Amino acid sequence: MDEELLEVDRAEVALDDVTVNISGRVEQLCEPILALDAQVFLPLRTLSRVGLLPRPAQGHLWTRVTANGRPAAPSVSVELSGSGIAYAQYSPGSFTARLAYANELVTVEELLLPIGSGDARITGTLALRPGLPVEVELETHEAQFGRILEKAGLTGSWVDFPANAKARLSGTLLPRPNLSGDLDLRHGRFILASRAFDAPVDSGRTLLTYERGHVRTQVSLLADRVTFTGIQIDSGRSRIGGDVTLFYDSQKGLLVNAHGDADLSDFGHIAQLPWAGHGSVSTTVEGPYSQVKIGASLSLRDFMFWDFDLGVVQGKLTYADKVLGFPTLSGQKGRTQYFGKADITFGRSLHARAEVEVPRGRTEDLIDIIAPLHSTISVMQGPMQGEVSGRVEIDSPMDQFSGLVALDFKDTTYYGRHMGNGSARLRFDDGQAMVLERTVLEGRLGRTWVDGSFFFSGPDKGVLDYRFGGDNLSLASSPARRRPSAWAWRPRWPWKARCRAPRTCR
Repeated sequence: MDEELLEVDRAEVALDDVTVNISGRVEQLCEPILALDAQVFLPLRTLSRVGLLPRPAQGHLWTRVTANGRPAAPSVSVELSGSGIAYAQYSPGSFTARLAYANELVTVEELLLPIGSGDARITGTLALRPGLPVEVELETHEAQFGRILEKAGLTGSWVDFPANAKARLSGTLLPRPNLSGDLDLRHGRFILASRAFDAPVDSGRTLLTYERGHVRTQVSLLADRVTFTGIQIDSGRSRIGGDVTLFYDSQKGLLVNAHGDADLSDFGHIAQLPWAGHGSVSTTVEGPYSQVKIGASLSLRDFMFWDFDLGVVQGKLTYADKVLGFPTLSGQKGRTQYFGKADITFGRSLHARAEVEVPRGRTEDLIDIIAPLHSTISVMQGPMQGEVSGRVEIDSPMDQFSGLVALDFKDTTYYGRHMGNGSARLRFDDGQAMVLERTVLEGRLGRTWVDGSFFFSGPDKGVLDYRFGGDNLSLASSPARRRPSAWAWRPRWPWKARCRAPRTCR
């Protein structure tokens, strides 16, 4: 040390688990010029224990600070590394950062934060003047959305997806944070489930999923929430717009308003039940993160649900307290209108309830509805016509699916032959088969009947096993042939046959 130079080879200070190492020199002691290097190892638990942090904290910080220049206008660079960091409800975990300070401007050269199997990279500036103006650029690579919320103190998100995003935000931090800017996000598989994103798959039901999407929106970071306004989402053939609010308070949760044109085939399943169709959708999702409620209005064309071709459908959809509901439902297939309601309860197993009324419809439309169940049913599409009315009643666990379909037929014809009137009872048996009880039609053709089963599961899964028969049949009721006089005798004869598809028909 002399009058013009103070040089420190190494100085170390230790207080409990906190250690500080300093080296460097100070020139021109009267008007000092700094060239100092300091390293600090700081366990946050120690700061919490001595009262320097008001809330519980965990993890370790390692910091290297380099200061050069005069004290009134120094140039400072900082390298920062955190491990296992948690403070109050926030848990950023591990991160690395490089910062610089000069001329009352703090520059974040890079802040790198691992998130699940991806990461987030932040750069920006903070001006040390009133309001603390901030400019931030954010870029994520395969960052897991559920983990992002978890680091922000919002655990147990029902929504998850990997995100590749770019955002540029600006604003102020004081008196309260207020930043906004544009966000462009491309994401992988989206999952909305009735369970936390990191919970075992069998602990809840997957409600909605789709492969990928592209989101453009205006984002705002406020003191109590993050908002996404003017959202435009593109996924396959679907175009959805809306707004999203994510509250930091987990009891306030989230609020989503979305609307647009959707092609349901882009989304594959609703509550793991297959669906398809296209039309307009308006949706609201709200509530605490652990108890989300969903409401939607649907207007769909070519709607298929669980292998039933339901045509044009309008109605409401709700989800709350583990119940997916269709409180009002109306539809039309061809010339046949139907009305009803349904709900599915999620528990250890799914439980389905449904009531559907067909006040007056057409037999050919009914066959079109069930034709996707099996290719053999398509042989009746077109040739069988008539009037039909009936009801559907279902109230059972899905894995032991049971229900009843009761139908009344009138003026039924098949390839122009008048089969007449009759009633049918179709029941679903214990999730194994759809059983048609003996159905008898009586008309000018005579007395015809059919019964049999279509198997959903078991060794005969996919098999259609039906038996047909008739007695007192009148060939005269058949359409005229090339020799109409040959049928003047009107013979009456018994007949029966069996069809077992896809194997044999005899």
